[in-house]
This record gives sequence, structure tokens and C-alpha cells, in this order.
Amino acid sequence: MTLALVSRNASFESNSIGFMPPVYDSSLALWHFLGADAGPLGKNLAIGGADSQVVGTPALASRYASFNSQQNFLQTSVQQSARFTFLLIARSTQANMVGGNLPVFISNYKSPRIANAAQSSDGVSLLVSTNDGVTPNVTNLNFYDSMYDGASGTSTGGGMGVDVTQFGGIGVFRFIAAASDEKTMSIRVSGTGTATYAHPAGLVPDIGSAPLRIGSAVNAFSGSCDIAMVGIYNRVLTAAEIDKSYVFLQAFYAKRGIVI
Repeated sequence: MTLALVSRNASFESNSIGFMPPVYDSSLALWHFLGADAGPLGKNLAIGGADSQVVGTPALASRYASFNSQQNFLQTSVQQSARFTFLLIARSTQANMVGGNLPVFISNYKSPRIANAAQSSDGVSLLVSTNDGVTPNVTNLNFYDSMYDGASGTSTGGGMGVDVTQFGGIGVFRFIAAASDEKTMSIRVSGTGTATYAHPAGLVPDIGSAPLRIGSAVNAFSGSCDIAMVGIYNRVLTAAEIDKSYVFLQAFYAKRGIVI
């Protein structure tokens, strides 16, 4: 038996070598708690998972980190999967979102297509945007999972992305569960609801070769956002598993000053 002495003011994140969330199996690729009181920035608490690289200087509050796309973000080692679930607690309080000035929560948008490196993939993105691309606001959350026909030589424009839904209130912290496979996309946002979308028949996932970024796209956008935690699974979680994760995270963050 080993006895460990730990300061009463130490956080478990900064002293742990890993973390087993309520839903834990080999599909868990990444788990980050973010913030000045949440251990080293970029530390991957998924057991056996590689840490994320800190790019730039994300600002740290006690229990969340602030990111700017293409400037200050986390570069993960997690590759986009054809089947996945993203869990996040995030918000964007940015007041002006016009053109390319969009906040990005997680993405590999505009990286080389894994099936043909000479082409660009739209990949997958979870980002905040406006209804018409012009009117500034902070109310719309878009989940974008690109599909294409799989044909060699298909242009970037042949890729197809789907905005599943637009939810209000992303200016405050929300629990977000975004999942997709070859047939269906779904997104759930605390306090707003759940939506699903069926991918068009005959298309395949347009997978980008660049690993996923947290707080940034690969070659696009420049918006800012705040993220408290991120979990990435290489499978689609069930509704019951998402419920279980939400209940845990809601209680966990309520004790730490973030209400979801």
C-alpha cells in the first residue's frame, strides 16, 4: 500500500495521472478540464491519451480557458473519426461575428482531405455563427459534419456540411453533446433541446487529416470563446450515456461556480 500526502488546497486534476468519467471505455480519446485551477493546460486525463499542445497563450480563468481561433488554442493529437461524440461546457460572449470572425469550439476545418491530400476537407466543426452570416449576435450554435461523394478528384465544393440546428443562449455556459456517424448527426444543448439530422444517402464522411483543434479551426475563422471542459469519444454515445455525463458535470461545475 502507498500513502500519498496531498495539500488540502491542491486540485485533484493537477495531481492525477488520469480520470475515469461516468462513461468510460476504450473509445475515450481525450478529456480536458480547463482553467487555472484545473491542472496543467492541455493535460489529457483520458488514461493513455496524448496531451494536447498549447499554441499561443490562451487566457486562464479559475475554471475555464479563453481561446482565439488560429492564435490561442489547443492542438490535440486526436484524429477525426467517422463516428464520434464531443462533450463540452462552453460559451462565446463575443459581440461581433461577421464574415470569418466566428468563434470555434472544436474543429479541423480546412485541412487536407484524408482520402486525397491535394484537396481540402471541411471536416467537422462546432462553432458559433449568425443566422445570415452578417447580423452580429451570439445566439447560434452550429454543428457541421462534412460529407462528400467519395470520388477521386471531387473538388472542395463537392463536400457537404450540414448545420443541424441553431440554438439560442450560447453567450452563457452550456453543456453541449454533439455526435455523428455515417448516417445521422445529433446535438444536445442544456437548457435548449436536442436535434437530429440524417445524412443524405450515398455520401461518406469528408474526414480531414489534421488532428482536431480546441478553440480553433485549421485555416479559417478568428473568433473567441471560453471552454471549461472537453471530452472526445470515438463512438456515438447513447442518450442514457449523455444524460449520465450531464448529471455528473452539472454537479461537478455547480460546486466550482459554473451553472449549466
